[in-house]
Amino acid sequence: MAAFVMLALVLISGCAVTESLASPPDAAESYVPGKNISDIINYRISVSGLVEQPLNLSYGDLVHLDTTSVFAYLFCPGVYYEYNKWTGVSITSLLDFAGAKENAGHVIFTAIDGYEMIFTVEQLEENSAILAYLKDGAELTDEDGYPVRLVVPDLDGYYWVRWLIGVDISS
Repeated sequence: MAAFVMLALVLISGCAVTESLASPPDAAESYVPGKNISDIINYRISVSGLVEQPLNLSYGDLVHLDTTSVFAYLFCPGVYYEYNKWTGVSITSLLDFAGAKENAGHVIFTAIDGYEMIFTVEQLEENSAILAYLKDGAELTDEDGYPVRLVVPDLDGYYWVRWLIGVDISS
């Protein structure tokens, strides 16, 4: 039972699962929302809320915005950690591109499975958060959150929303 609870927490958290935690062995494979984002041609990330210019970005649009890279530990407490180079678009640049309004104070990130995380704009800026589409120079895998994942250096992995489809700016 404890292994199942740990597995559920890991799956919800956005951290990867190791085989030693999966009970039964195929439990981890049954939850891969990224499989729902196999149509990269029609994939979109919406940027909405308190912005001058709401956006509906394709994967191609995103990779053609100004690119930045961060080195960060993806730390999943009690499971694993890894140090990688993540490449994508800084949240600060994305907010500027969309024209975030002066009263924008929070950003809600939503995954295709409904998983959400909310941050203050200040938290995202202080932690050099990015929307990553590359990990160590390669496209993300489904497990990593293909095609786009939020990366927030210095915060645990469950804050790093995978399979990102929405960015909503609020007060």
